[in-house]
Amino acid sequence: HDCLDFERFLQLMRRSYDLRDERDIVREDQAIKACGHTMDEVEAFRQVFLSSVDSSGEMDMPVVIELLEKITSIDDEETEELGELVRQLNPERRQVVRFPQFLRLM
Repeated sequence: HDCLDFERFLQLMRRSYDLRDERDIVREDQAIKACGHTMDEVEAFRQVFLSSVDSSGEMDMPVVIELLEKITSIDDEETEELGELVRQLNPERRQVVRFPQFLRLM
């Protein structure tokens, strides 16, 4: 009877996070090229993102909206449209953004 011991579990989780991070690097590069951001802009956006991201490296919709409301007002219809845009940008179709999706929103 095979059981997953804790050490093996940790190894699998580490590998999962490493693969996610590798995908993020590729997606970030694609976003920079697609959006034409300069490296200075990318670093400025990274600072904004890192100031509001959770421990999983994701920013959920309430935080995205809170950030945007610092520079503009957002009504209910725009909030709904933003939620749909975030779902389209997210590879898993979730309403959260990691840094590559954040770059595309900006």
